[in-house]
Amino acid sequence: MLSKNLPRYLFLLFSLVLLAEGLAMNFGYVRGYAYGSGGDLDQDYCAAKALLQGKSIYGDLSVVCDTAKQRNRPELENFHPPITTLVLLPFVAVGISIQSMFFLWGMAWVLVYAAVIHRAMSDFGIAPHLRWVLLGFALLWFPHLSQSMNGQFSTALLALVFLGWRYLRDGRDDLGGVALGAATAIKLFPGLLGVYLLATRRYRALAAMVAAFVAMQALAYVVVGHADYVHFYTHVMPEDSRRYASVWMNQSFTGTMVALLRPNPHFQNLFDWPTLGPVLVYGAALAFVVHAANRTWRSERGGEHYYWHFVALAVILCPVSWDHTVVVMAPLYLLLLARFGSANKQELMFLVAGLMALAQVDDLTYVREVIEKVPKIPLSGLLQARAQLWATLGITLVSAALLSSPQLAQRKARRATPLAVSPDSELSYDPSSAQ
Repeated sequence: MLSKNLPRYLFLLFSLVLLAEGLAMNFGYVRGYAYGSGGDLDQDYCAAKALLQGKSIYGDLSVVCDTAKQRNRPELENFHPPITTLVLLPFVAVGISIQSMFFLWGMAWVLVYAAVIHRAMSDFGIAPHLRWVLLGFALLWFPHLSQSMNGQFSTALLALVFLGWRYLRDGRDDLGGVALGAATAIKLFPGLLGVYLLATRRYRALAAMVAAFVAMQALAYVVVGHADYVHFYTHVMPEDSRRYASVWMNQSFTGTMVALLRPNPHFQNLFDWPTLGPVLVYGAALAFVVHAANRTWRSERGGEHYYWHFVALAVILCPVSWDHTVVVMAPLYLLLLARFGSANKQELMFLVAGLMALAQVDDLTYVREVIEKVPKIPLSGLLQARAQLWATLGITLVSAALLSSPQLAQRKARRATPLAVSPDSELSYDPSSAQ
């Protein structure tokens, strides 16, 4: 009896070890950066502290938080929107230190990320015995580890976008729209999901999304003041896009392609097309959106695949998109694994798994080694320097192909693999069917 069940026990043991390793690595990363050099969350913390002191949240924050002493960072600028300052304001007001805030923030979002990934696997119908091993891998996934290292808001966006999908699926359009509006208020790129709502004729959800976005922006305007609010949208955000559009950390499709088609300070370009290049790139981006909107409109009510495809487009078409932003489209990877598993299309499952593995490449270490030797990253180095881009672009193209050719996820044999999901799940399907 033991020998018969031995493979199952070994697989369970492997899953638990992988899960434990994922939690331990996240704890180590979060603790190390929280009590060490810090990360992006320091901008929001110090901005909130400056606001409490009656200073500009876009001034010299190194003076406000003494980052030269606490973080060994003599300079600290804030490139984040006013709304993220408001999120941290209550924690700063009660006196939580910058180190403790970073640690608590990082670990809280690790747990939220794990809960969202596990719930997504359940909703998409992935077999229970596979969820733990996939969750362990998800915790070790480099885009998520980058989120933990930086103390960013990407997992918050994932949670809000995931909640938005679940509310829409259950017919609660008001709450779905509010969740998407909140995500858009934090970072603008989830606003592309408004096109999805328009294409699925969910006008009530769209109205709720706009209302939530406007309400949160109005709150930010009142709290931070006219000068700082206007300064962000007229100076900080345009300068951020200009400065980082071609930087090696940007995993955006539009940002990378534009940089390849005109001279830039960070890596070798293919052509010198300062005007034609952006026109071609943003024309292609518009074509991606029109294709998705057309397919969604023809489906009338859309479905989970259409929704998560729009999420992927929002990530890759944003002019500046970091490696940690990729976690927002993690459910699309899981959905495609489940769809192809249901159809017994093992070659497509391996393709999706391979793209997930490609996103695992550590672009940070590679680029740091390269830029110490040469002023620009050579074209041959873009595979590693843009690993998350190629992975997200690849999965988006696979997703687009499936939208255009649903037969790719049709069964080719009676017996399916343990990954199971309904052939064409709609937003209104019964979640109990996936259990």
